[in-house]
Amino acid sequence: MARSFKVKRAVAAVAVATALFFLCPPSSWASPSVEGLPSWLRESAERASTAVWSELDNKGLSHDAMADTFALVMGRIFSGYQVELIWRDSDPVLKMTAKDPSHWVVEMIYPEVPEPPISWLREDGEKVASLLGSHLSSIPYQALSWGDEALRSLVSDSLSLHLPGWKGSVVVRLKEDISVIELSVYPSPPLILATYPSIYSGTLPNLLREGLRESLIKDMVPLLGLPVPWVEKHEVQVNRWAVAALERRNTVINSNALVSLSITPGEIARVEGTVDSRRYVLRAWLSAQAGGGGRSPEFGLHLGRIVQVFPNWDWELYGEGILELEDWNLESRWGLRWAIDGPLWLGAEYVAPDNRLWYRLWLEGNVKGPYLWWRYSEDRDNQGALGYRLNQTISLELHYDDRYDDRWSIRAVGDL
Repeated sequence: MARSFKVKRAVAAVAVATALFFLCPPSSWASPSVEGLPSWLRESAERASTAVWSELDNKGLSHDAMADTFALVMGRIFSGYQVELIWRDSDPVLKMTAKDPSHWVVEMIYPEVPEPPISWLREDGEKVASLLGSHLSSIPYQALSWGDEALRSLVSDSLSLHLPGWKGSVVVRLKEDISVIELSVYPSPPLILATYPSIYSGTLPNLLREGLRESLIKDMVPLLGLPVPWVEKHEVQVNRWAVAALERRNTVINSNALVSLSITPGEIARVEGTVDSRRYVLRAWLSAQAGGGGRSPEFGLHLGRIVQVFPNWDWELYGEGILELEDWNLESRWGLRWAIDGPLWLGAEYVAPDNRLWYRLWLEGNVKGPYLWWRYSEDRDNQGALGYRLNQTISLELHYDDRYDDRWSIRAVGDL
């Protein structure tokens, strides 16, 4: 008796479960998935189909009525596609087939941008057009009536990939049997508002460097108003273009100078360059000292000629004039120095009117930072300095000269 009751109870449970399965539509367990669309368009279709499915689910329709209604509504929403509802493992699947895929052409429309940036912009724009064309190749134009948001997202992603910092607006039009997308691009903040070049040279005076800096400001005008991320992407091309612009200047040509530049894009873009002649050295300076009694402010002039006795071995023949500005004593130096390794130079110089030979070492620094020089005479006198360049024109030195009773002083040096 007890066993018969247990069997009846089990049969009743199965019957109730079966009834619930048929009374509750499959949407209670799963939302419909979409097949037959490219990935960039599928999300929009799935979002729309899920919303309709959920709405029908709340109407309490039978399974067949709900399926038929859903397929009918989807067929009207997803214009340009043949829509079929199928079931896979009791889950609804919306199978979509394009009725008549369009032939797409993407036309890029650019703002007025001077050369050479406009050439880089067109190159990147061609990549955007090619990418969009590949994504649209199997899409009927009617699909954009419900997939416009997906298209905007696709355009935004394509621009971010190839034209970072640029935004776009899209116009779709039909031209005979061709579907045309006109994509107008425009820059988006942050933009380059100004450039700040700085030119360093160990062989040219500040006057010539300033002229090169002013010319570089004019040369960099085409960058103004362009997006910072896009200029960062083209940093190598910008550097090459700026170097080529400087290399056309008479100062660089006549001095046979070697030019190197680096740009740091930003709203105020920094351009740091080095221009060093491979033929001449010309430098002038003024110096004044604090401490070290008896030492006069000085004006100095250095003229040098660089020669290569052997490949990659630079030698410089030079003459220097040091004029004391209080008693107008003039000291002349005639020397030869050799670039041993990068910034390290060794040399010897003859000094008049003392008629003495000095041996000299230079450890030249960077645009900003420390440097060192030292002189030792045949009479065992020492003179030297440990200096620090505050900028391209002003340096401070801890100066030593054992020809004076007060050997130490602080010297400020300004390049002219």
